[in-house]
Amino acid sequence: MKQRVVVVAGVSGVGKSFLLTRLRATQAFQHLQASEVIAAERRLQTRENFGELLRNGNIGDNQTNLISGFGRQRSVDAPCVVLDGHVVIDTDGGYVAIEPHVFEDIGVTRLVLLVDNPVAIASRRVADTHRHRPVRTPQQIADYQAASVAQGLRIALALLVPLVVLPVTQADGQLVF
Repeated sequence: MKQRVVVVAGVSGVGKSFLLTRLRATQAFQHLQASEVIAAERRLQTRENFGELLRNGNIGDNQTNLISGFGRQRSVDAPCVVLDGHVVIDTDGGYVAIEPHVFEDIGVTRLVLLVDNPVAIASRRVADTHRHRPVRTPQQIADYQAASVAQGLRIALALLVPLVVLPVTQADGQLVF
């Protein structure tokens, strides 16, 4: 049986990591966070800590590191690998869409986009002091979320993989790997 590779994406602050941590209690899958995979690969290659380069550095280099790092960190024994990440990066210079080939190169078999009310996302982003995120209004977050859904559709169509757009408030009962 072919290993399932599921990308769970959504705007920063939608609750991807929180939800996936909770789902690990009831479902068996390897959970990889794109930012951690990129950081580990970059450290392996350059021995540097690059903090803000995830968001504002060379996005193309980061995606190359994601592809190689994913290949290095994925467990071939896991029936399902879930990559927690983004299809659009919100940078200080604007939105940067991640190209479909990145998802093809890691072997994505399904794409799940989590969405939520932009006011709720904005509130979570402000409350989370552990991550540095640009301050965005609910309207800016709504635009970011719309861009992410549109890019998710482009990726799913390019790869001919299923796309599920799911409100994070309903994901607990409907998200099965």
